[in-house]
Amino acid sequence: MMPKSLRKPAPLTLALFLSLAVPAALLDQAGNRLAEVLGVLAMLLPGMLVVLGVHELGHVVGGLLSGHRFIALVVGPFAVSGVGARLKVEWNPVWAFYGGLAMLAPRGEQLPPIRATVALYAGGPLASLLLGGLFMALHGGLGLDDVTRRTIAAGTHTTGDLLLGAFTFTMGCTSLLIALATMIPNTVGGFTSDGAAIRMLLKGGPEAERLQAIHAVMGQLSAGARPRDWSPEFIRRAAGVQDGSAMESGAANYGLLHALDRGDLAAARAHLRRLQVASAKAPAFGKGELRLAEAWLAVADGRTSEARTAFAETEGTLVEAFSRRRVLAAILVAEGKGDEGMAAARDGLALFMQEAEHVFPGAAAMEREWLEHLAEGRLPAVLTRTADPC
Repeated sequence: MMPKSLRKPAPLTLALFLSLAVPAALLDQAGNRLAEVLGVLAMLLPGMLVVLGVHELGHVVGGLLSGHRFIALVVGPFAVSGVGARLKVEWNPVWAFYGGLAMLAPRGEQLPPIRATVALYAGGPLASLLLGGLFMALHGGLGLDDVTRRTIAAGTHTTGDLLLGAFTFTMGCTSLLIALATMIPNTVGGFTSDGAAIRMLLKGGPEAERLQAIHAVMGQLSAGARPRDWSPEFIRRAAGVQDGSAMESGAANYGLLHALDRGDLAAARAHLRRLQVASAKAPAFGKGELRLAEAWLAVADGRTSEARTAFAETEGTLVEAFSRRRVLAAILVAEGKGDEGMAAARDGLALFMQEAEHVFPGAAAMEREWLEHLAEGRLPAVLTRTADPC
């Protein structure tokens, strides 16, 4: 789900529109070096979206063929998510995702087979390799490597041939480089490369078990289960490695949601501490959710001033508007400002109901329950410090 306040056309969208129209106008400007340069540059943007899109579609195909459920696909300014039985298209507000993202989750109540998860990760590099080979074969098959300004002047080739040759060669090399780069085991910007994940899975051990458990929890989340109903065994396995990595950040976040929905404050605090440490290596766009969690638990501990400080830091971050209203309502109710708190919660419920369907209905049910309690002027049980684990 993406905050509605951020669902607006990105600057790249206008550039994409223009880039589709400019090449056609330039192809007739034979012999104009500036036209040639601008034509190639104008073709690169849609070409890059194709190259990145094919890589992510490779992950989707690999995941679907190995029994995964589609959740979302992001390429450039576009995002497609699976909501119920339909696909939802919206703008992508997260710059970190402009390079592409595919989200799929395993089906069933068991850990997914290693080979299925490997197929999910390997699909992207394989698709890039095939596309790169196709572009290079097209470049050579059409004789575009022989195009020069002399052959254009002689009438053997046209400026269009020059542009097409530059385009196919550049896209071919780019796609092959993406295949190579994503297969190199590393972590960049909090994202684990395909190669690193595949090596981890094939090597086995606690880190592979953690990755598998994270995928399994994602499967339960995408299937509509509430966090309190997620498998405690999956949560335990996901939390089995404490290395301060971005992957631990994801595991701790799942553990935190699981504990909060069960009313287990001790476990929630433990997961939050791990999340705070690991967030240093996690993608920056997740910082808003971390601050909301800190504010929520600060209310449970009676530290409303600290809750307000953490809440203030969520302004302008990538969090759902109704989640911010929920935390604000809890702070106000805890401060004895019941009417203001109830009003904030009702605003949150109104924002929540604007979504006809939610990508993760189980997690959404938890949010709605908390908002409904606050709309009645009552703190949710998890914040009263009298809640016992389910």
